[in-house]
Amino acid sequence: MLSDFERCYPQISLDIEIGDGEVDFSGSEVDIAIRVSNANRWQGVHVEKLMDEQLIPVCSPNLGLNPSKAIYDYPLLKHTSRPEIWHKYLTALGYGDIKVEHRLGVEHFFMLIDAAVDGLGIALVPAFLVKNELAAGTLTIALESPYQSGYNYYFLCKKNRLSQDKVALFKQWLFSKTCQTP
Repeated sequence: MLSDFERCYPQISLDIEIGDGEVDFSGSEVDIAIRVSNANRWQGVHVEKLMDEQLIPVCSPNLGLNPSKAIYDYPLLKHTSRPEIWHKYLTALGYGDIKVEHRLGVEHFFMLIDAAVDGLGIALVPAFLVKNELAAGTLTIALESPYQSGYNYYFLCKKNRLSQDKVALFKQWLFSKTCQTP
């Protein structure tokens, strides 16, 4: 996705930070930050909501999903930064009394995606992050029941940098990409 921006604006260099922690715009060269959070909690910076987080359960086609088995009968890969997410998902599906057991937990979505591609279990991940894997057939949707996690993605920058051409162009490009459905 960033390669699209690079092709359109090869003269622009950006420093982008992605994560969920605080952003120190004053102590770094960061122009833009993209943060995920369940609350707009940033003070003293320009903040705009990019999109909601829709999670979907995905797995390798080689996992051998059987329609007669429940999703919780398969290995469920744990996101260690959000250990409760499978329980919330299953509760939303009406399985609130199921005790979720995980054999593998990792901290980042990209690691969950890799583990799912490798056939280690079912990962509950943001739909936009697995668009390419679903199109390529390295992942399949394990259950057609997306889940709004309560987390959102936010665009942040210093207020005085919002008018800079490179920041304004990137913001315009980014919002055009995130408004498209996966």
